[in-house]
Amino acid sequence: MKTTLPVTRGVPVACFAVIATFVLAAPVPSLRADTQYWNRTAAGLVWANASNANWAAAEDGTTYASWGAGNDAVIVTPSAAIAFGGSNVSAASLVIRNGATFTHTGTGSGGNTGLRITGANGASGSGDFSLTENMDSAASLRVFLESHVAGSTGYNGTITVNSFSNTSSGLYLGADSKNTDAYTGTDANTRIVLNGGALFLNGGLAGNTATLGSLSGSGRIALASVFSVNSGARTLRVEQVTDTIFAGDIGSRTISQGNNSLALTKAGAGSLTIRAGSASGYAGTTTVEQGTLHLVGVFGSDSAGGQNVNQGDFVVKSGATLGLDGTFNLGGAKALTIEDGGVFDAGRTTLDGIGTTTSKGFVFEGRATILFTLGSGDTGDLVTLVDASMVGQSSGAADSIFFNFTNAGDAQAGESYDLIRFGADARAGIALTEYALSQQSTDAGWAGSFSYSEDGKTLQFTVTAVGSTIPEPGAAALLLGGAAVGLLAMRNRIR
Repeated sequence: MKTTLPVTRGVPVACFAVIATFVLAAPVPSLRADTQYWNRTAAGLVWANASNANWAAAEDGTTYASWGAGNDAVIVTPSAAIAFGGSNVSAASLVIRNGATFTHTGTGSGGNTGLRITGANGASGSGDFSLTENMDSAASLRVFLESHVAGSTGYNGTITVNSFSNTSSGLYLGADSKNTDAYTGTDANTRIVLNGGALFLNGGLAGNTATLGSLSGSGRIALASVFSVNSGARTLRVEQVTDTIFAGDIGSRTISQGNNSLALTKAGAGSLTIRAGSASGYAGTTTVEQGTLHLVGVFGSDSAGGQNVNQGDFVVKSGATLGLDGTFNLGGAKALTIEDGGVFDAGRTTLDGIGTTTSKGFVFEGRATILFTLGSGDTGDLVTLVDASMVGQSSGAADSIFFNFTNAGDAQAGESYDLIRFGADARAGIALTEYALSQQSTDAGWAGSFSYSEDGKTLQFTVTAVGSTIPEPGAAALLLGGAAVGLLAMRNRIR
């Protein structure tokens, strides 16, 4: 029977006959073509294993060889099930035609295994895949999107990360070490769904930004390769036009290297709600450029110094909305800054400066709108600024801070409601003349007057006419969509 061999780089044509003679005794050859194809249909086969050839030189090829490190990979098999074992392998790009599931091999084995996608040939790849645990293996499974290649396109597809017993398993953005070139492993076409799994911002992102097209699900967002040489903020930029919810920890309340930090930027017209887990906190800046970002829960350590992580600055750009609902333990000089044209959705929010603080709490840099639900007790919104330095700061222009009121259902004419409780007398920080009703509130029938309490610490509004409840578009849809992650247990704060 005639044996057909794949062409191997560096092997003279005259040698093929010799190779054919000994092919049964020789090791499995490794294809070194630029592109290798996976068209195997059996489940559980291994990506890279010298004794188990699974890669073809053409998408319909029937001659197989082992993986050639650094090649482009194309997964042809629909819903392919592929295992990794023994070590990490590298690919310039990964293209998945019709979905794939990656897992890991070994019975009781430890160590790290997975895939590093370098983007070396100008693209990280495309297609949907998931990471799923093999319960018989103690190894970690890690996929790295680590391109810093200029002009390379980020991964285009939905990546689902399921839960793992090994806490270092998950999706890693960036290589292990700091890289000053712009990160290009992801972009606005990269969609991440955490199904109990983990998303890591790796050392290569230090001083850099990773962009996602959407973030949803539940799990953990954390830093990896936390070393002093990887100093700088690793920014996660979520540039989405859809409305999604993420429930789980983002960052950490302690870190061994204080010069490693996480920052968050929300862009795109959509809404992202993050419901914090039990250990959330990040020292980098939260910037809302477009759309809406809601943060719900406790963020930052309530202790200062040492390895504690206190929450960083908040900045709201013109036309964007930041909603807070919970406790935010700010670093010493950190504050919530609303730039001209920005919107703040108040919630029941506490800003607490941890340790010695010079924070002003609220900083208004021009015209701003505050979305606020009026009601008695816990039904209404309330902003509390804890520290004595938190007296606010503003532009000083009259009628520049507009309240857009919504009725919680029990607001009454003749009643006075606390809006903001400052840490000390705030009259020197923000003059009373700067507060006003928004045009939307006036159109809805609200009327009344703003005042400071006798000691100047509390901003209040006395209602003379109760307006109609201003509809909150999309709230019902968001609540239904978040049922799976327990959003119904939260008071209705999403606008």
